[in-house]
Amino acid sequence: MTSSEDIKRVFKVNTLDVECILSVKTELGILDSVLKLNLDYAMKALEAMPMSKKTNAVLQVEGEQGLFTFFSYPFDPPPFYYVVRSDNNDLKLLQKINVNNKQLTIEDICESHFIGHCCRDEIKSCMKQAHEKVASKKEGLGNVDLKIICGELHLTYITLNPSSAIEIRPDRRVKIENNYLSDVLRAMNQMEKCGEMSPGMLACFQHLIASSPKAKHKGAVQILLMSEGKTVEFLHRDDLEPKDIFVIFIGANNKPEMRHTTDHCLY
Repeated sequence: MTSSEDIKRVFKVNTLDVECILSVKTELGILDSVLKLNLDYAMKALEAMPMSKKTNAVLQVEGEQGLFTFFSYPFDPPPFYYVVRSDNNDLKLLQKINVNNKQLTIEDICESHFIGHCCRDEIKSCMKQAHEKVASKKEGLGNVDLKIICGELHLTYITLNPSSAIEIRPDRRVKIENNYLSDVLRAMNQMEKCGEMSPGMLACFQHLIASSPKAKHKGAVQILLMSEGKTVEFLHRDDLEPKDIFVIFIGANNKPEMRHTTDHCLY
């Protein structure tokens, strides 16, 4: 955290892209280890974003000796704010979008805000869940912060004078397509990239690949992987009732086990 005696520097850039931030790094010269780490992380995270989210925005990055602010906007105030934060040595880029209204509506939650994001829920995306939450009230949500935490995405919509907060944390649900093994490997890769793959869950995935219950059963199936309080669900669609349910979990002998049931109320 910075104090009143720390250095505060502001840099105006054309856009929050890698080239502009690199030019500032060159201007700064030797960087302290915290600032270098945070800047490198910010550049990597911003690189995946569309230009529309980098040309009217502010980025704040902390170093050991102060706070560094990069701004690129022709209007005041800018709609996009980005802040690098460390959570138990795990860096995150917090995104904040100012709505500049008392009411948050569906129109405020744009598809462009989610470009480059790989949602944890392939059945009902975090954007769709946010739309449904806002649509639950005809006039929109008033005086509220809407927080979406989904994998690497930490996005907050901020209305004027917020008095409460609503949080959306999608469960990991994987849509089963024609290439079943590809779906499993895709989910594994995404979880490893996000740092969500625990040893127990990895063992469940390996057991799933080895047993391949989908290949042995025709029709819709539901597969649940359960480990350390977390669940990964594989299914065709949320409106298609599965005929067979397979649950893979870590058993008493600390090894993965699989149960097959047709009882939809069992799990």
